[in-house]
Amino acid sequence: MRTYIVKSGDTLSGIARRFGVTLTELLRANRQIVDPDRIFPGQRINIPGDEPQTDQDQTDTSSVNRLPTASDAAYLTVEQLIDIVPTLSPVKASTLIDAINQAMQEGNITTPQREAAFLAQIAHETGGFQWFRELGSEAYFQRYDGRVDLGNIRPGDGPRFRGRGFIQITGRTNYEKAGAALGLDLLNHPELAETPEVAARIAAWFWQSRDLNTYADRGDFITITRRINGGLNGLADREAYYERAKSVLGAG
Repeated sequence: MRTYIVKSGDTLSGIARRFGVTLTELLRANRQIVDPDRIFPGQRINIPGDEPQTDQDQTDTSSVNRLPTASDAAYLTVEQLIDIVPTLSPVKASTLIDAINQAMQEGNITTPQREAAFLAQIAHETGGFQWFRELGSEAYFQRYDGRVDLGNIRPGDGPRFRGRGFIQITGRTNYEKAGAALGLDLLNHPELAETPEVAARIAAWFWQSRDLNTYADRGDFITITRRINGGLNGLADREAYYERAKSVLGAG
């Protein structure tokens, strides 16, 4: 199966025509899409069918758009994800698995030790993958308006740039940094950070930007927690996920 990165002006029907598939087939391959009329630049779309082979493909099969396969170091199965996060339903897990695998590839989170630490942290941060944006009323988020330290310089920036992602980014400045790093227009489309694909990529970007693979290699879960949380809030829950992940992935 191939993937396609949505560009400005794209529609699902147009993408389907371009790749010679029906809209129904395209939607069936993208269960994460709730509203077919609402896709965003930077979003990854699964394209059903085999990728055409060329002479170059036969000698070089690497591709940034190739989905992970069972031979990939960072490949995680739906069953493994559920074993790590027992509250996760098979349906929900299946909507997340490709996004998580792709993000781990991007973030070089490709050993059992790194995967276990990463999965434990994002499982805790999302309440077991229940929510991908910060909860609260509009009045609550308006308190973040004018927070220059977050880059919120325009009216409405507080609610607009609320916490989103598997590891939540907050504030105009952080959305701008993440968007620049990932090639996404998060300033004009902050809601992209709530989609599994982008939420996972943000987490992997954050992980790399804080050099957390180094600490995962050492088994230093405490330092990883401090760099994500700023303290040790929820440490027991994070460690419970970590122990399960290490067991499931054979990280020792």
